[in-house]
Amino acid sequence: MAEAATRKLVCACPACGTRFRVTESALAIAAGQVRCGACLTVFDGRAALVESTPPEAAVAATEPDAAEAEPAPATARPSVPLWAAAYVALAITLAVLIGLLQWPAWSQDPILRGAYETACRAVGCELPPLAALHAVDAQSSVEAARAGAPAPLVIDAKLTSRAPFRQPYPALIVTFRDAGGSVVREQRLAPRQYRPPDALIRLAPNRAVRFTAALEDPGADATTYTLSLSTPP
Repeated sequence: MAEAATRKLVCACPACGTRFRVTESALAIAAGQVRCGACLTVFDGRAALVESTPPEAAVAATEPDAAEAEPAPATARPSVPLWAAAYVALAITLAVLIGLLQWPAWSQDPILRGAYETACRAVGCELPPLAALHAVDAQSSVEAARAGAPAPLVIDAKLTSRAPFRQPYPALIVTFRDAGGSVVREQRLAPRQYRPPDALIRLAPNRAVRFTAALEDPGADATTYTLSLSTPP
């Protein structure tokens, strides 16, 4: 019985083809699992036994410098190549950098918003509120507040958001032009300068907000104006 346990057998590595000797006792200890001494592949030694007579001659003829395999634990797995680990690390680093660079735009995308919210919860950051200026309708008129020279101007406007979420009030940009179309003066109103005191902190979906705000006199050359929206500072 002792002679059978120490009897030399010959295994062939299924990964690199290297042949090496292993004893039945070693196979029993490791539940049949062995590690190739050449490529470190772990495999079932019993399933990889080869016919060889005598074993020593077969091993010498096939791989004279092959190292004898050592028993490996059943849970052993082939190691991950360093180049593969480096490639994965580089890909993750690039993805993180791109995500940070595109933070202002991508965090506003409803599809990507969830991923950014998850990341912020993990690191303790705060996302900017969702904003969709293209979904805000603006109607306005500019008139003189009273007779006089120069006559103060007042803008009477109404904002309606069609976005499905609450969003910050935009900044208003009033651009005055002369008869030739050249810009005479441009005035910018932050939300705190025009938002009604009783208005919600953010624009609600499908709810019109009407307000008036004073404007500086653009001068006698101004004949027309345009109102545009901008992201507040």
